[in-house]
Amino acid sequence: MKDDGIGMDEATLPYIFDPAFTTKGSRGSGFGLSNVKTIVEQANGFVVVRSEVGKGSIFTVGFPVAGARASESAERTSGVIAHRVTVLVVDRDASTRNAASNALRGAGFEVHEGSDTVRGLAIARRQRGELDLLCLAHPNEMDFIAGFRALYPRAPVLLWSDSAAGGDASESSGDWVEHVTGPFDSTALATRARDLVARRREQSDRPSGVAS
Repeated sequence: MKDDGIGMDEATLPYIFDPAFTTKGSRGSGFGLSNVKTIVEQANGFVVVRSEVGKGSIFTVGFPVAGARASESAERTSGVIAHRVTVLVVDRDASTRNAASNALRGAGFEVHEGSDTVRGLAIARRQRGELDLLCLAHPNEMDFIAGFRALYPRAPVLLWSDSAAGGDASESSGDWVEHVTGPFDSTALATRARDLVARRREQSDRPSGVAS
């Protein structure tokens, strides 16, 4: 859905799906978009918004194709994600972060979201060793990756960006750091995350001395 209204700035976008948040003052209840997001996520879908002040907004709603839920259920019990897997998603862009988080939840992950690296590291500390994967949209945040790795030395890290410019991060941040490049695709991200976690756990479960 696209409009040519006044649009929203970057300070507003992170809050538009929060219950009771409104930019309309007494004329708005603040529950419209919150209800939309809840209903869409209950159907295993996602909502992405892009907006620019003075140019309007574009809302994209996505749902799984027929049969996807059955396939997803089979994956959850097939051993790929046989028990709870917790992921931290860090991205400054609210719409991309929401899309990534929704796709990961749909794939069976428990998701924690950080709007920047400072909040992301605070969440990592609060989880006290309960995170299994980091998904980060800023491949060159080397200090943050190092801080996360200090807390979670065995957790894999999945980076994503539009280009391979941050490729050096995946080469210099230690083992189990992978970099996804190209146009953002939430479904592909979730698939890559499942594969990375499965491979990491397979290696962890392998008896010592057995080659990978």
